[in-house]
Parts: sequence; C-alpha cells; structure tokens
Amino acid sequence: MYVEGVLVVGKSDVIGKDGKIYKPVNSTNIKEGDRIIKVNDKIINNSTDLIDEVNKNGSNEMIFEYVRDGQKFIEKITPVYNKEDRTYRLGMWVKDGAIGIGTVSFYNPVTKQFGALGHGVTDIDTGKLLEVEEGKLLNANIIGITKGKRSIPGEIKGVFNEGQDIGDITKNINNGIYGTSNEIITLDKYVNGIKLATKDEVEVGEATILSTIDNEIKEYTIKIEKIYNNSNNLNKDMLIKITDKELIEKTGGIVQGMSGSPIIQNNKLVGAVTHVLVNDPTKGYGVFAQSMYEQMDNIDN
Repeated sequence: MYVEGVLVVGKSDVIGKDGKIYKPVNSTNIKEGDRIIKVNDKIINNSTDLIDEVNKNGSNEMIFEYVRDGQKFIEKITPVYNKEDRTYRLGMWVKDGAIGIGTVSFYNPVTKQFGALGHGVTDIDTGKLLEVEEGKLLNANIIGITKGKRSIPGEIKGVFNEGQDIGDITKNINNGIYGTSNEIITLDKYVNGIKLATKDEVEVGEATILSTIDNEIKEYTIKIEKIYNNSNNLNKDMLIKITDKELIEKTGGIVQGMSGSPIIQNNKLVGAVTHVLVNDPTKGYGVFAQSMYEQMDNIDN
C-alpha cells in the first residue's frame, strides 16, 4: 500500500560541514505522522522524489506542504549539507508505503469487490492508520511459521509474487482493507458461495475459521466465547478461542498473517479474525462480517 506523498516517521541529527549537529526539521511544526505532499510546488509521490528535490535544491530554503488530520499546512526548511555522506539532509525519516501478509476474508463475484484483514493497516512507527492513495493485492507463498507463545506473538512468513497483481486496494479503515479483484476468487468447498450472517445471527458456541498455514486453505475449529453487540471497538465484536489441535500444534494459536481469516458458523460467514491476546495466543478477537461487508458500498470503482 502506498500513501499520498511521504509519511514522516522520525527525526534525526545532521552533521554539518563544520562538524556541528543540526536539526533542520525541528525548527518547524512538522512531526511524526504528517504526510509531505509537495516541495516547492512539486508533487511528491515517493521518498525518491523528496530526496531528489532536496539535493537539487542544495542549501536554499524550501517550502513544504504537508497534511495532518485532513488539513494542509505550509512550512519552510533550509537543508543542511551532511558531512558524512555529502548530501543535503532535512533531519527526518520518511516512508512511502507498507507491505505485509494478511488474509482475504470474502469476495463478491458480482461486484468483484473484496474485504480483508478485519482491521486497518497502521504505520509501525507512528501507530497511525495509513491513508491509502493506492495499493495492490498479491498472491503470497508461505515459507514458514513462527509459533506464537505467551507474550511473544507469532507470524506467518511468506514471499510475494511480484508483478502478479490480483487486485487493487482502495480503502484502508479501522475494520479492514477493501478493493476490487481482477481475478475470480473461489474455494472448492464453497464454489457456490456462502451466505452472510447478520450480527444478531452470531452465537456463542462452536465455529470454524479458514486459514492458509502451509499454502493450503484449510478449515479449523474454534469457539466463539463472547459477543460484544454494543462494543465501541470497531474490530473486536467477538472473543474467540482456537480449539483445533492441528492449528495449535503448528502456530500456537492466532498469529500475524491470520488477520482476516473468515469465521464460519451454521454454514454462514459470521466474521473475520482480527487480533490475538498477547498473553494467550489461542484467544483473540473477531469482527462481524456484516460490518465489513457494509463498507464495500463505498468502494471507489
């Protein structure tokens, strides 16, 4: 996923020609989580654009346009020549996107829209929800599992098939990422699809999840232990517990990369896995499928 402009994720010192330490960006109101979208009226699409513009400018004062909480601001910064690598620096760390492994929760073959993850993608450095300009859905090959343990979250490790885009991500919000697929997504077991459960149809009791652990989509048993119908947490509508011995043996429970795994109960899609409890990897949270599905009405086509 790529953001509009570049995201400020940190600040750093710059050692000048005279050997003294400078902090150019500290003279401004720019802080972590802001997005720089223009420099000297030039649109910034990625970190390379920013680096090129700063070095081209030299030691002249530059005008920066940035966004914070939907509002645009202007600041002026004078770059400092960095003695160590002989380039001009602003004293800030930036990034232009994020990449990671997750699970597609559902796909509508009529509209070609999909929902995934069950929670939004946040920047690991700032903790803020990424404002997506564009993104790609790619197939991934699972190459290993780090088993989850108490206080140590596990993860699914994989590699992406670069250049084999299967869809576009257009929306990143608190209860998932959404977009359209350019391929038909089907499962042999559910070749004719599955019904969507409403929130009031979800029950405490036995259920299953679909997850890809070793490059094969399999169904594993779980238990829905609690339902939070009036929860203010946008992606923690139910408390679930992994009961499948095979899955616990392989992963320890819920691990990173399983977010979005569909939750099925009474032959209906009731939700998607969203979080793991750090102190007990066999337990975690899920979001209602209805809540995710309702977001697809607003996807840009």
